[in-house]
Amino acid sequence: GGLPRHRGGEPGAAQPAGRQPRRGAAAASAGAPRAGSAAAAGDARRRRAAAASQLTRELQELQEMEADLERQEREVDEDTIVTIPSAVYVAQLYHQ
Repeated sequence: GGLPRHRGGEPGAAQPAGRQPRRGAAAASAGAPRAGSAAAAGDARRRRAAAASQLTRELQELQEMEADLERQEREVDEDTIVTIPSAVYVAQLYHQ
């Protein structure tokens, strides 16, 4: 029993799972500059350019590491290759 629970949007009111509180015009514009402003667009471009530059450096490092690992694998393969004599030679050894 009891009174029905209120699902209001008052600030600080608990929201049911999966629901987000509504954002009013004042809440949407608080804090960051408007998305349409030239300064915000320039900042966003600079952040994307910096992120792309960082990813490019990381990609180059990974490619260098991959090339180094491939070189090391080839060296190990060369050091551990066992040459198997031909079947004729092995057959001759057994018949001696």
